Amino acid sequence: MILESLGVARSLSRPSVSNENPFVESTLRTVKGRPSFPDKPFESVEAAATWVEEFVAWYNEEHRHSGISFGTPGQRHTGAHDTAASERDGRRCKQAPNEPLAPLPPSVSFRRGAARVATMQPAPLPPRRSSWLARARRLWLARRDPARIGDVAVLQSALMGVKMSATARAGVERLLVQRGPAALRPVLDEVALRALPPGTFGRSLIDFCDINSIVRATVSDEIDDADLVDMGAVVRYIVIHDMLHVLLGSDTSIPEELRITAFILEQGYFSANKLWLGVLIVLGPLVRPWKARRIRENIQRGRGLARCARVLLAEPLEDFLAEDLSTVQERLGLPQVPAPVLP
Repeated sequence: MILESLGVARSLSRPSVSNENPFVESTLRTVKGRPSFPDKPFESVEAAATWVEEFVAWYNEEHRHSGISFGTPGQRHTGAHDTAASERDGRRCKQAPNEPLAPLPPSVSFRRGAARVATMQPAPLPPRRSSWLARARRLWLARRDPARIGDVAVLQSALMGVKMSATARAGVERLLVQRGPAALRPVLDEVALRALPPGTFGRSLIDFCDINSIVRATVSDEIDDADLVDMGAVVRYIVIHDMLHVLLGSDTSIPEELRITAFILEQGYFSANKLWLGVLIVLGPLVRPWKARRIRENIQRGRGLARCARVLLAEPLEDFLAEDLSTVQERLGLPQVPAPVLP
């Protein structure tokens, strides 16, 4: 054989050792992929040795390997790799959530004359979302408990993919900055509300719920704060819905429920709200044809209130419960209307 005639002995190394054939071939591939690898033979043994020394220094101290978490072999050998990885992960964790991940120092490898893709740490996978079936099961379990009416509304909205507008999300985000997740779980002391004088916002709210046998929508600890914050605007609307009834003077009848719907659409709470507002104007009267006139009046009434009122979704309404209802309505840009009664 040619190698034997040149005095080169064959190596029959065992598997999984450093000089096993696949390792040697992999290293040779990296050698030939270097941009400085000559297209022509080295001029001398000395020139070849010089180039190899430079390659080995680069390979051990600069070249980052995906197999060792993008550290260098030199770091791995001295034990500095773990410290460097911890510092790198710490820096990356401090980045703002919406900022792109900063790439690691790239190690660019080349084939002859052609650039290959820069090697950098891949972005982490997004958090795994529960399957549609799992979310449907959570909704089914919540429906079995009458006290979890707020959870049902939240889970059903998530399952349906309800989207709020950018304006609504921004308003609720400002409220979350001030109050944290507590803005999505307002705690109302019903005993204290019943002790308030008649005519106050809080007393009107609890009377409205009692007269109409309404279980106020609250969100239980079965739903994590992180899940709530992800759909904060939707959750905020759910937990203040009964307050909107009181502030707008709307009872629970269909025509006056549509007043609430027209109000939130006119204020632009939902994505594509203009489209849905048009649908409401056209199809709303068909919900109860024999009450079509009253429905149209309530839709117009809701739109008119929305134009003059502040964005109620972003207001800390739970702070106003001890004040007179008329004072709260005036503060929010609403006309003074009496609290609703039975439909």
